[in-house]
Amino acid sequence: QMSQEEEIDIDFGSKGIRMDVYVKDGDGKKIYNIELQTSDTKELPERSRYYQGVIDVCLEDKEIKLNDRTQKLFFISKNCDKLLNAEQRAFLSMVTSNKSSNAFTDKINALVNDAKRNTQWRKQFMDWEREKTYIREDAIEEGMLQKALETARNFLAEGDSPEKVSRCVGLPLEQVLELKKELAALQSGGTQ
Repeated sequence: QMSQEEEIDIDFGSKGIRMDVYVKDGDGKKIYNIELQTSDTKELPERSRYYQGVIDVCLEDKEIKLNDRTQKLFFISKNCDKLLNAEQRAFLSMVTSNKSSNAFTDKINALVNDAKRNTQWRKQFMDWEREKTYIREDAIEEGMLQKALETARNFLAEGDSPEKVSRCVGLPLEQVLELKKELAALQSGGTQ
């Protein structure tokens, strides 16, 4: 049993995960999660541990020895020339460069092109692209907020009035007044 983009919610209020490919064998005893990354995000070991924890079902029983027989394999395409056969190298090359080089990868490209034409897949792809945009926009907004807070602190430290700082930096007056209290607490050694 295989499904693409399996979503698993953790808890109410927690961010769930979306696995690229989720596979269960016939009797459901073995589960495979396949994730494809085209660039090194420097977090693969942490992400694999987190995904493993979400996939596992475990009651808190300290007498159980884990012996969970999990296995994590990382294939880094630029390092696989010596390890894999030609077909596997062609596949990993296609994943990273999007270029087909043999009959196997030609077939995969044809399947991918068919999937792109499928309206359901197109909607999922668009939803994924929109989510990436929202994440990027949230990061930019967070960065802008942090910069505004830093600027406001600097102006307050220079003695500018909270009203002027609020107008010039674009933060609500209540927030600037709170910053002024924090700054005063720091300057007095943490006591008020």
